[in-house]
Amino acid sequence: MKITLTDPDGVKFDLETLLIDEVNGGIFTDIVLTTKEHVQCKESASFVMARIIASKFGGKYDD
Repeated sequence: MKITLTDPDGVKFDLETLLIDEVNGGIFTDIVLTTKEHVQCKESASFVMARIIASKFGGKYDD
């Protein structure tokens, strides 16, 4: 399942959760993909993790 995130420049993008290998917090959240590529987003690491869990286990969340 895809989740929608915002890059540091404010542009929305979709990211396939199956490609996410690691999520690290900071000023911008750093997401490491299974390809070892790094993607940054404005959303917090806990926000990203909540979306990943909801997408994998069918949970619901508020935008």
